[in-house]
Parts: sequence; C-alpha cells; structure tokens
Amino acid sequence: MLVSLTLVLHEYCITFHHEVERFWKPTRLSWSIILFFINRYLLLLGTFPAMASHFLISSVHNKVVICRSLVSYNRYFTVAIELNVGALLILRTYALYERSRKILVLLVGAYIVACAIAFWAVFTGGPPSEGMLGEYYAMPGCPWSGTTFTSHKHAVAWGGVLAFDLLIFVLTVLKTLASHGWVKSDLHLLLLRDGSMYFGVMIVTNIANIILLVYGGKFTSGLLGTPMNVIASVLITRLMLNLRDPSLSPRALSMPTVHPGTLAFRHTSRQAFSTFEEAR
Repeated sequence: MLVSLTLVLHEYCITFHHEVERFWKPTRLSWSIILFFINRYLLLLGTFPAMASHFLISSVHNKVVICRSLVSYNRYFTVAIELNVGALLILRTYALYERSRKILVLLVGAYIVACAIAFWAVFTGGPPSEGMLGEYYAMPGCPWSGTTFTSHKHAVAWGGVLAFDLLIFVLTVLKTLASHGWVKSDLHLLLLRDGSMYFGVMIVTNIANIILLVYGGKFTSGLLGTPMNVIASVLITRLMLNLRDPSLSPRALSMPTVHPGTLAFRHTSRQAFSTFEEAR
C-alpha cells in the first residue's frame, strides 16, 4: 500500500505545475473543471485514512472498533472515486460525439446500472463483524475481513466498472476511426491514444482485482481495492491534463496531420475543438 501512496504523492508533485497552468487560470467554471478538482483532491486527501487502515498497530485502544470504521470508509471512498471517474469519462465521450443525446442516454444508462451494482455490493451487508476482525487483532493494520459472499458481490461490482470502461473505449475508437476514415486531427489521435492506454491499464488491474476477490482469502481478497482507486484516478487526471495541452489550440487543430488541403477535415477539426471545450 506504500506504493499506492507514493504514486499519489509523486503524481501530484510532477503534475502540479500543469494543473496550475491548465486548470487554475481559466475564468469560466465548468463541470469538467469541478469534477477534475474533486478527483484530484479527493484522491490526495482521502488516501491517507485509507492508508491508515493498513498500518494501525495492535496496541491502539479499541483497535477493532477503529478498524470497522476504517474498512467501511475504504468502501465508501472507493465508490466516491469511481463515481467521479465515471462522470468524467461520460463528459469526455459525450463531447467527442458532439453532444449527441443518444450517446448521452446510452452512457448515463450504463453509468446508472454500474452505480446500482456498486451500491448493492457496498451498502448491503454492513461492515465486518468485530469477531472477524478480532481474529487478526494482534496483526498490524486492518484486514479486509470480508465473507466469501461479500467478496463475490464486490467482484460483480468491479465487473460493472470494467464493462463501463469497455463501452467508453469502444465508443472512442469507433468515433475516432469514423472521422473521415483514417484522416484525423491531433485531438482525435490524442483521444485514441489516451483511451487505449487508460483501458489497457484498467483492464489488466481490474481483472487481477476480480480474480483476487473471487479466489483470495477472506483477509486478502480486498487488497487491490485501494490500488485500483489510485490507478483509475491518476489515469483520468492525466487524460484531463492532456486535453488542456496548449498545443491543442484552435489554430493547431485547424491544420491537417495527413492529406493537406482537405477543407472538410479542417472544418471537422475546428468543430471537434469547439464541442470538446465542454469536457476540457
């Protein structure tokens, strides 16, 4: 878990100057900016209590009671991060499709289904019992201590997240390739590159998390929950920072990367930039 905390702090330090330049200076407040800051600082500040659950020593008074609270906090923290990440992905894809209502309905519907599954998995059954936590009272930290049924419920919830990410990725690829065949702007190439990297990393880590939830022990099955949160939040932060790269200016987007002189392409690039301002 120290790796997760180190990654959070390292990413914040090396990208802070980009955050100031690309998100602090704009005067017009938008949903994308609000969600970006929620994602950024919810992860930064909320990770410390999550880390505390792994390093709580045995001599702490009422450790079992504290552990129950911290384990419950970790569950709610995970849901909050994933909800915010999902909202940012919806904004990103909705803008890419030039504010198509059909796409918005599809994305929001998939989002609601994934949220319903997550709420069912996390908010039913209650926190682990003191008896279960008491078995490992002498060990440092607060074990996951979930039942087999609880672990399987959480595996289904993460499966919903994986399906939602897959939908976002497929829609991004289809829209990118449909932009005048293989003639694409720098913005479309950026979206395809970042989307591919995001989904590639998330599918590997999510499958590993689901396997551990299904086949891991009752005190180890939830160990990848915090790392999954950190990875998803860090990646979406990078995606949003890349979208505000100064090189993606209207002038830059009006210039074709292939087939110079294609007026339709220039028009499409400028249109893509204007519609994507909502998600930037």
